[in-house]
Amino acid sequence: MSLRKRPKILTGKTIEMRVGCGKLHVIVNVDENNLPFEVFASIGKGGGCAASQCEAIGRLISLNLRTGGDVKRIIKQLKGISCHNKMGLGENQLSSCADAIGKAIEEVLGLKPVIKLPKKEKVIVPEEVKSEAVVEPEPTKVHNGACPECGGTLVYQEGCDVCNSCGYSHCS
Repeated sequence: MSLRKRPKILTGKTIEMRVGCGKLHVIVNVDENNLPFEVFASIGKGGGCAASQCEAIGRLISLNLRTGGDVKRIIKQLKGISCHNKMGLGENQLSSCADAIGKAIEEVLGLKPVIKLPKKEKVIVPEEVKSEAVVEPEPTKVHNGACPECGGTLVYQEGCDVCNSCGYSHCS
């Protein structure tokens, strides 16, 4: 199939996600038939490797969509890709920027699969346990990688990830 020409005006949605490398913005534009046409992905403020990789992923997705690619296949290829800088836990974990881009496209287009949960059993909780506060664990983040503020390299110093470019510290 040939490359579809880009219309002058497209409609889209933007989703912001927090990944291990910083704030990821994914823009999904659709054509006049409400079919996905192009994807832009950008991270952080300062460029760097993660930013260039996200831009490349967006360009390749857009090229694939404009030549008749199947967005569900694209999502399937991206989801589950893992790197050293994971963010979150369980179902909400973002394993990499690529994983987050796949999940963002899925969410923006309303393609999230319906998850059937097992039936809940009634559990009797003793009164002394009910009074104790339940604390949710903080999302886990593997150390090092890119600075979430500027995209620079994080260095592990004195028990903390620190960016020598902008002064960001994981501990402050």
